Amino acid sequence: MATIRYPFQKLCSTGSSGDRGPFLFAACGPDILTFLVSSGKIASRWSVTSQLGSSQAEDSEHPSKRRKVEHEQNGGSQSRQESEESIEIKVERHKGERKKAKAEQSRASNVSHLVATSDGQTLISVTADDKTIRVFDIEGESGSLVVKSSRLAHQTTISDETHQSEKKIVVGDKFGDVYSLPLHPSKDYVRPKTGSQAFQPSATELTVHTKGNLEALRQQREQKNISPRKEAPEFEYRLLLGHVSLLTDVLVATSAIGQKKRAFTITSDRDEHIRISRCPQGHVIEGYCLGHRDFVSQMRIPEWSPEYLISGGGEPSMKVFDWRNGVLVSEENFQDDRIKAAVAKALASSNDERTLDKLAVSAIWAIGMESTTTGNEDQKRGLILAAFEGLPLVLSFSLGTNGRLNLHQIIETNSNVLDLASLAERDLIIISLDTAHEKGSTRSFKAESSSENGSLEAFELETTQKGWVVWKPADIVQRLNAAIAGIEDRPVVIEAERTERQRAKSDYSALGEFLYGLENLRKKRGQTAEDVEAEAEQEVEDGPAAEYVDA
Repeated sequence: MATIRYPFQKLCSTGSSGDRGPFLFAACGPDILTFLVSSGKIASRWSVTSQLGSSQAEDSEHPSKRRKVEHEQNGGSQSRQESEESIEIKVERHKGERKKAKAEQSRASNVSHLVATSDGQTLISVTADDKTIRVFDIEGESGSLVVKSSRLAHQTTISDETHQSEKKIVVGDKFGDVYSLPLHPSKDYVRPKTGSQAFQPSATELTVHTKGNLEALRQQREQKNISPRKEAPEFEYRLLLGHVSLLTDVLVATSAIGQKKRAFTITSDRDEHIRISRCPQGHVIEGYCLGHRDFVSQMRIPEWSPEYLISGGGEPSMKVFDWRNGVLVSEENFQDDRIKAAVAKALASSNDERTLDKLAVSAIWAIGMESTTTGNEDQKRGLILAAFEGLPLVLSFSLGTNGRLNLHQIIETNSNVLDLASLAERDLIIISLDTAHEKGSTRSFKAESSSENGSLEAFELETTQKGWVVWKPADIVQRLNAAIAGIEDRPVVIEAERTERQRAKSDYSALGEFLYGLENLRKKRGQTAEDVEAEAEQEVEDGPAAEYVDA
């Protein structure tokens, strides 16, 4: 058994407003920490408390299982009421994650999603094991989080992506359904009764005449009530659309149609599809963006070029679409010699048997910057950043006016990249690192001494003498890591030892299943569509998996 400190799996930032901010919110296992970017100090902290006993029985019809990863709370004791009031996050397992080999003893409600509203006043968090969506007000100069609302989803409602759109939150589940729910639920909302309905055949004795058909009609009328495939959420919501495959990402975008602006829901799934639907009339499909040969992992629309949709997948590749017309404009297959050399170097530092063609794009960030990519342009521009799952690399691209991605810079980090937050007003990015696993590995752990290295890295844009901008290390990271090092009761996990057979069968450690998990979306050779659907249903029955959230 190994005791390992949680890395900071999720980051989110808000800009400055008057005397407030900017703030950096960092999720460390079940905790959320608020950092003052100006000083690097920790201003406040919230923790998600696991709810055991009767709450587990209410969450699921299945007996609760034991996990090999257990959360240990080292902080002071709290009353049950105080613990419930401090819950602010909801953990989800990563998209498509397989069922656990062993059941869990205690639910470690690790944060899987963090997203802030554009005005910097509200933070939305999601946790998987207690299956709760929580909305916080960001208050005061310290950025303290105050719970304003929380919604408990059924075990079948597992968010693959959560986005804030004005006063609505768009949530997708692994069955492929996409919901819209208000940022704050109505106080007078009453859940409608949705009991099972008696089955009523459409045929009657007037339309059925033969003896055999009459007997079949009699048996149908005696049939028991049909149970729904899954329960509807208990919270106030509106069903927007549905997919026939596992949902992997959701975006809400707007586009001008004549003199009016129309909203669209953009969804991607495990079966390489990107679908454009009207919002909220999700039954009206405007088109598709096709071209991926494996699952679509994430999508982004840059603020400075809203006509383009950038998607990443498991080929691996990044594709740029004119999404309103469903046209593939360009693609990046990572065949540049500089990228291939950096990937080979990262993979060589671990014992995992991975190659470039078996990697997946884990995250894409569209970073709007005050600086320009050439130093000579007046309009606001930005950069497209991308990361591979389980690699210590961030690839920086510029997006040309023709929609082409041009490699700008390769940023090498000290550990695998987990998440990234940006502060456009400072041309600054902050990267969270996997301090638990070896560099380039998703299942082998670092030695205890080496795991104490920096949890965060920061880079800022500097303009060269030739007018180009490049990423350079930022001094703020030293203050941030110093504050992190001073945390005495940082959450830990207990990782059980695995046999050689268990390690050979899995691409991840038990903690790696939470931090990563994209390889579980990759279809195995000979796997049929029925196998995929059965696997997805089994995953949901066995409980939620870890995932990621975005703004």
